[in-house]
Amino acid sequence: IGGTIEPTSGMSALNGYGDGPPMNSGSMLPDAVAGYYGLAALMTALHHRDRTGEGQYIDLSMMEANFTAIGDASKNE
Repeated sequence: IGGTIEPTSGMSALNGYGDGPPMNSGSMLPDAVAGYYGLAALMTALHHRDRTGEGQYIDLSMMEANFTAIGDASKNE
């Protein structure tokens, strides 16, 4: 899945040469990024449950998690 999330989240536009096409990184970085965000959400929900006794609903989008990896980076031409 990471190979399709890279271009759709904008990560591929930051790779490659300025006069060439966008390129994927060749690794599945988006999978790991989403996994870290999922773990953080789970740990936060468990902490909340321990404090309040209330459960939480976690809605995690792999693409939105990876938007944060590119920040407000832009390709200067």
